[in-house]
Amino acid sequence: MNPRLGKRTLMCAGILTATLTPLLSACSGDSNPAVTPEAETGTPALDTTSESARYRLRFIGEWDTTRFGSRPGGAHFTGLIGSTVNTQASLWRSGELASAGFENVAELGANSNFRNEIRAAMDANQAGVLIEASDISAEGVATLEFAISRTYPRVTLASMVAPSPDWFVGVNQLSLLDTNGEWQLTLALPVYDAGTEGGAVFSLSNPATVPAMPIALLIGTVADQTEFKNGLVGGRAIASFEFERIE
Repeated sequence: MNPRLGKRTLMCAGILTATLTPLLSACSGDSNPAVTPEAETGTPALDTTSESARYRLRFIGEWDTTRFGSRPGGAHFTGLIGSTVNTQASLWRSGELASAGFENVAELGANSNFRNEIRAAMDANQAGVLIEASDISAEGVATLEFAISRTYPRVTLASMVAPSPDWFVGVNQLSLLDTNGEWQLTLALPVYDAGTEGGAVFSLSNPATVPAMPIALLIGTVADQTEFKNGLVGGRAIASFEFERIE
């Protein structure tokens, strides 16, 4: 973090806060098959009591120049990485220091060491399934599918905002276990500062932050023109996740 970014506001560990609110799909028409009787739709309702489920995730870049003005050359989001987890896992968390592996994700978009940390969490019975997707452009989309279980009913994910010092988007401990049968969820993704590298411009070459600071939502003026407040620009996110249960 650079002092030019001002005071950092820490976000609580729970991801569903006022700045990152789930927008459940409207319960009308056929948008919510989990709660619509089969007789009305002709489509079998999804089982809300099953021990496992399968989700489709769309990682959507919304970093367009119409809403956000200029952006750096080569702007993109690096390969998404994360895992299904239980409440004991701590792969990254707002208010805590980034691990060595997560620092590589946030600063370089390099996932190999963080992947090893996820596998260690798997060995400790804290994580279930590795989740990965390729890079996407500033306005690109990546789609993937993954399985989730009641043993590991949450997801933790991250992708570097590139180029940047150590900024990223993601979710931590997001629960997909919903007893009400709501199987579609859209999340706006604020930008976080990993607290490991200084800089107030979209650049990879920056001095290390010593000592490291806790992970926090990005606040301040970037590149002398883009004002971030709680990770958002003018109340808008530069990316989003769309989760949909498919089995």
